[in-house]
Amino acid sequence: DEVVHARRYDALLGPGHPHDVLGLPVGGVHQHDLSLGAGSFDGVFGVTVNSRWSRWFVRGEAQYYLRTEGTAGFEYGDELILSGGPGVYLYSDRSLTFSVQGNVVFDREARAALDGRESNHTGMTACYVGPQIFLTWGRHLTANAGIDVPVAIDHRGYQNVPDWRLHFGFTWWF
Repeated sequence: DEVVHARRYDALLGPGHPHDVLGLPVGGVHQHDLSLGAGSFDGVFGVTVNSRWSRWFVRGEAQYYLRTEGTAGFEYGDELILSGGPGVYLYSDRSLTFSVQGNVVFDREARAALDGRESNHTGMTACYVGPQIFLTWGRHLTANAGIDVPVAIDHRGYQNVPDWRLHFGFTWWF
């Protein structure tokens, strides 16, 4: 739907118009932020590196999201996420481990494009810091939780970006 509206505004006002021309609705959440998919084929690439000495460890991750143009001519911006930092096992035995890690996250999302033209209302670069905790119980359950507090956020245009993030997850191996 956003693609259809953008093409109508381009036909009426010319390419590259701002969202607020002639009293058109202005909002920080765009339709592409809420969409389930664009009909594109995307690649997600990543690597995790871990090292441990005694009760101390260092963990790092790199993820790259390679986006292609979708069926309606909309292409989400590629995204690079780097994260990692030092940690310590506070408790460790054969059936239970509990650890805490200081984490730094760098997140850069390129601008989205419509019909090959980059949008001035998308894309961001952000850096976050915060703690993460990890728990393993037996050989089947792993859980983690963390909070990311922003150190720097740079974005383009009028858009909503996360100011802090809470994340958690668990895995049950069977």
